[in-house]
Amino acid sequence: MKVYGQKKGVIIAVVLLLLLMVGTFAFQRDDEQKYDGEPDTEIQDDNNDNDPDTDSTTPAEEEENTDDELEGTQTVNGNGVQNGNLVNNQNGQGNNTNQGGNNNGNIPTFELSTEKLEASVESGNDVLTTTNSIDTTLNELLSQLEIAVSEGEEIISNPTTQTAIDEKQQEIDNLLDQIEDYLDDAYAKAEAAVELSETENTKENLDKATELVNLLPDGDRKDELLERIKDTTAPTITLNGDSSMTLEAGVDAYEELGATVTDNVDEKIENYQLTLINYSVGGIFNSIVENVDTTKVGTYEVVYTYTDKANNTTSVVRTVTVQDTIAPEYVTLRLLRIEPDYSTFAKNGDKIRVLVDFKEELAVLPKLKINNEVEVNFRFSGYREDSNTYLYMADYTIPTDESELAEGELSILVYGYADSSNNIGKDLDNSKINHDTQNMVIYDRTAPTYNFTNGNTFREKEVVVTDEYFDHMTIYNKFKHTVHV
Repeated sequence: MKVYGQKKGVIIAVVLLLLLMVGTFAFQRDDEQKYDGEPDTEIQDDNNDNDPDTDSTTPAEEEENTDDELEGTQTVNGNGVQNGNLVNNQNGQGNNTNQGGNNNGNIPTFELSTEKLEASVESGNDVLTTTNSIDTTLNELLSQLEIAVSEGEEIISNPTTQTAIDEKQQEIDNLLDQIEDYLDDAYAKAEAAVELSETENTKENLDKATELVNLLPDGDRKDELLERIKDTTAPTITLNGDSSMTLEAGVDAYEELGATVTDNVDEKIENYQLTLINYSVGGIFNSIVENVDTTKVGTYEVVYTYTDKANNTTSVVRTVTVQDTIAPEYVTLRLLRIEPDYSTFAKNGDKIRVLVDFKEELAVLPKLKINNEVEVNFRFSGYREDSNTYLYMADYTIPTDESELAEGELSILVYGYADSSNNIGKDLDNSKINHDTQNMVIYDRTAPTYNFTNGNTFREKEVVVTDEYFDHMTIYNKFKHTVHV
């Protein structure tokens, strides 16, 4: 009984050792190993050792047998082989050799598993095919992946050990994880930069967003981000000078000062010139003009329009109002007898003329009164380039039978005229005539009177001739003698 118990204890120890070794190997390779069948780890006793009555083995024999069993116990590698020795067979013998995975009898074998490596290689090739970038770090990872994938394909074609297969698969997976993590981070940074460029549309933010998105691999996601990077900010136009000004027609001059253009992307323009000028009169559009004409009353909208490279447009208007608040001013006033010839004196049948030059063209023509009795209308004669004035005239022919017009210096009154702004001019009378250059006109329809001092005969030598409006006269006597008085 004592011998039987010792033998049984040895057998149990051997079995437990084998189970422990096989279990450890299976735990480390449970993802890769494939077995043709469960290894037979049960130890068969050829001598029916379970019967204590028939056990004739001596303690020395038991120890020898135990050593033989231990010699047949080896660790299984990926090929089911360790140092050329297979796991013990049903007879507990380890002297049978199985290389290359052959199974003799009940000896278990393990096939090399490349399934996961193949999947990793396929994923790696997909990433290499679809991922192109100018990012230095990403390209370095892709280069490493390319090498690992190429080596993995070689191992799949000619597998050696399961360890080599597993390590290469793990290397490829690690690189794929690094690339995925790097891309996730790159996309997150690019997305954040794009969002910032949308909320704060500055050149710096636009450039940064463009830079980060361009580092991403080509594809729809990259295209969508690039589409969102837009300069949506319109340029700013700042007028040089006042945005609104009022000029007096015919007095003030307009000076074009231009504008300054600034943009979040385009370069600054210091002296940007006008685009067009809209001319309106009385609030009604008249025409597009090339410049502000301060001789013409109206409103001039000086428009400055700028479109940046992103097609954002801004327009600014300078309003120039040309007004006329000054009444028409005369330059010269003249009174002439023009028919039958130019003279200082006028009588019945003669034609007299009044001429007035104004600085501006009149909208309402003046009227003329002579001696406050006769009223005549003026007409426009023309523009005088030599004096830059507008000439108006009025003619009046004294009737041949005139008997009521007061004699003496003719008095005139020019009145009732106005410009286009309805500024009414002041009345003009004889005091406005420059007598240094212009003579007065004297109307005289009464013949002179004469008296003889010593009787009323031609024999008398003294004759007194009087005329109210003449300083000298010519007198003829009967014998054609002329006397000047």
